[in-house]
Amino acid sequence: MEKSEQKNYLNEMNDAMDDLNFYLANQKFLSDLDQKEVAKLGKRFVKTGKLIQAVAKKQAK
Repeated sequence: MEKSEQKNYLNEMNDAMDDLNFYLANQKFLSDLDQKEVAKLGKRFVKTGKLIQAVAKKQAK
């Protein structure tokens, strides 16, 4: 995997974690959030999960 590709994966994962930490730090739980916010957060973590899987597959080769 190229360095720039690795950096992109790491940046994306860090951004997703920042989002989660923001919600947790502000004690905004899913039940308190607007449904659009919940969907946005969910999509973000699905995307991050797919990135992690892609990295793992590339590293396994």
